[in-house]
Amino acid sequence: MNQFSSYSSEEADQNDQNRPNTNTQEEDVESQTLQIQQQAPMSAPPSFSPPSPMWHSGPQGIGRCINRNTYIWLMNGNSFWFFPVFVGRQAVVGFRWRGFGWSYQRINFRNILSYRCF
Repeated sequence: MNQFSSYSSEEADQNDQNRPNTNTQEEDVESQTLQIQQQAPMSAPPSFSPPSPMWHSGPQGIGRCINRNTYIWLMNGNSFWFFPVFVGRQAVVGFRWRGFGWSYQRINFRNILSYRCF
């Protein structure tokens, strides 16, 4: 018999519940990232690339594209299919189609020239 044998698991659970949350911000970000990565689309985006828009919409309103296939044009000239799952104050987070599968990506709003939801 050891010194802890009279300490029940119920008491241990209660003590754990009363302890303050000691998760660091880094652990919280890792947890959120894991949750987001589990939201990857299950199928490929449309097989076409839409024509470049005549106007530049910037990132305003991209929130309406959450969980929808979205074509994005960046300031550097790149364009690709993207599946946004979260819009923050400075960036959109989601999945970029790489031709063979989706990969997790964060895009800063200042890099977005235009976009179109489908």
